[in-house]
Amino acid sequence: MATKSKNISLKSNRSNLYTKQDLKNNKLSKIKESLQKNKVKNKKAIISLNKKVYKNKQTTDFINTSFSELIKSNPNYNVSKFFEVYQDLFYDIPKKGEKSHNSLILQSQEYINDYIDPKELIIEELLEELERKDEEYNLKENPEPKENVFYPNGTFLRTHGWNVEIVEGVPQGLPIWVMQEGLKREFKSYDVYKIAKRALGFTNMSYDTDKKELIGDKDLEITEKVHTSDLNNIPTGKDINTDSDLNMPPGPDREIDLSLANILDYFQANVTCLSGATNVKFSVDPLKSSCLIRYWTLDGTRTTSRRIYEGESKKVYFREHFPTYDSTVSSEYYIGNKVKFGDKSGLIEIEGHVQFDYIHPIGVPPETYLNGVQVGPDFGCTDPDAFNYTPSAIFDDGSCIAKIYGCTDPGAENFDPEANMEDGSCYGI
Repeated sequence: MATKSKNISLKSNRSNLYTKQDLKNNKLSKIKESLQKNKVKNKKAIISLNKKVYKNKQTTDFINTSFSELIKSNPNYNVSKFFEVYQDLFYDIPKKGEKSHNSLILQSQEYINDYIDPKELIIEELLEELERKDEEYNLKENPEPKENVFYPNGTFLRTHGWNVEIVEGVPQGLPIWVMQEGLKREFKSYDVYKIAKRALGFTNMSYDTDKKELIGDKDLEITEKVHTSDLNNIPTGKDINTDSDLNMPPGPDREIDLSLANILDYFQANVTCLSGATNVKFSVDPLKSSCLIRYWTLDGTRTTSRRIYEGESKKVYFREHFPTYDSTVSSEYYIGNKVKFGDKSGLIEIEGHVQFDYIHPIGVPPETYLNGVQVGPDFGCTDPDAFNYTPSAIFDDGSCIAKIYGCTDPGAENFDPEANMEDGSCYGI
C-alpha cells in the first residue's frame, strides 16, 4: 500500500528569539532612553569600580569570620585560658602605654590595695540620694511643726526683769512669751495669758481666804527664766493681744531688740566695799571686813542680799522701785516698811562703806554710802603724811603723793624740780 507522503513545513519561531546582539542593542537603547529622560544627551554613563585586595591573614583583623551575628554565645573564657593567651602575647604587649604591662601592674595594685570600683561609689551616692528624697517626701506628706531646740512649743518664757504685781494676794505680771512653731509670741494681756495657761493644762493662781494661802500653778514655776540676750536670739512672732490671736498663726519673724530698759526701770552698778567704816558682824569670816547690801530683785518677787568683802566689787542689778504688794499678806520678807532711799527705793539696806558705780542708767554719778547714809563722792588722799592729803576725803582713791623736801624756788641755784616741800635750803637767788 502506497503511502501518501505529507509535506510538513517547519515554521520558524525565530522572530520570538533574541540573539546576544539583539539583547545588547536593546539594553543600549534603554540606557539611551533613560539618559534622554534625565536630559543627559549624547553622553555616556561612566561608573568607576574600585576594588581593594587584602591578604588572607589581614582579613581576620577586621572581618568577623564566626557566626556570632547569627548565634549569640558566651565566650569560653576562664582564668586558665586568660593566662595561656597572656603568655602567648607576653612579649607582644608593650611595656608602657594605655594597654601595656605598666597599666596591668597599676590596675592590679589598685585592686590589691582595697580598690573601690567607681560604679560602687555611684551606686552608693544614688542610694543616699534616694534616701534623702524619701525623707523629703515623708516630710511633705507628714510635715513636722517647727520647734526650737531648747524651748519646745507651748513653753512660757520670761526674763529676769519681770514686772510682777501682787493683786488680791496673787503675784502676776508681764512680759511673758509663749513658744509657737519655733517663734516667741509676747502676751500683751495678762488675762489672755491666763487663758493660754489653762489651755496648756495649768491652773491659775488664787488666794484661799480660809487657808490663807495661794493655790494654783505659780507663774514663777511654770515659766522658763531666759536672759534678754538669749531671748533676742529666738525669732519673734506676732504679739498676742486678744484671745482670738491664740488661734492665729504666729506670723512672719520680725526684728526686735529687747532690753531690760524696755521692760522695767532698773539699776545696774558695780558695788565696791571700801576701806574705813565696815560691817563685821554679818561676816562669814570674822577676820575679814565686809559690807552688806539688800535690794529688790529684777523679777520683783523678793529681796536678796550680797556680801562684799573689803576691796572687792560685785555687779548688782536691782529694781528702781519696789513692786506693789498686799500688806495684809506680806510679811517682813518683803521689807516694804524699810524703804529708805527715795528714788532708789529698790535698795533696802546698806551696811558698811559702800560705793556704787552705775553702769545703767548711763550718766548717773557714783554714790557713796556709810551704813545706809549717803555721804557723797568724797574721793581723795586719806594719808595725813602725804603731800596731797585731803582731810574731807572719806575713802582713799590712790592719789596720794609722798612729801619730797628741797628747794622749790626756780630762781635759786640749787632748785630741785622734784621737790614739793620747801625746806629753806635755797641759795644764789
